[in-house]
Amino acid sequence: MLNSIFKSILLICTCASVCFSQVNNPFKQELRSFPVDFGYGSEKIYTCSFTLPAGYKIEEMPARLLLELPGKGGMFAYEVAQQGDQLKVISKISLNKAVYSIEEYGALREFYSKIVAKQAEQIVLKKL
Repeated sequence: MLNSIFKSILLICTCASVCFSQVNNPFKQELRSFPVDFGYGSEKIYTCSFTLPAGYKIEEMPARLLLELPGKGGMFAYEVAQQGDQLKVISKISLNKAVYSIEEYGALREFYSKIVAKQAEQIVLKKL
């Protein structure tokens, strides 16, 4: 009986703390009195590759996601792909503007909340 319990052990991992710098939403306040000034637009692409441990298969992985800020203000793309025993996690954050107005703050805050939540989703491996 104990042997059958060990055969079904799940290994759960999250890539957020290993791969991504955006582990917290920088916009914690509900309202803002001043525009958000990043100084410049930016594009950050994070790619992490992993080799699956011998004797494990992917049981569950995050779904692909594409988010856009209103007015083409930015974009977030996230994908987890498997090829054989290799797992690749790709996260791309594009901010097309240097400054976001007070009126755009709510959308920007929600955008970052969704980024953090998506990057924190877990990959579940199951022992064969």
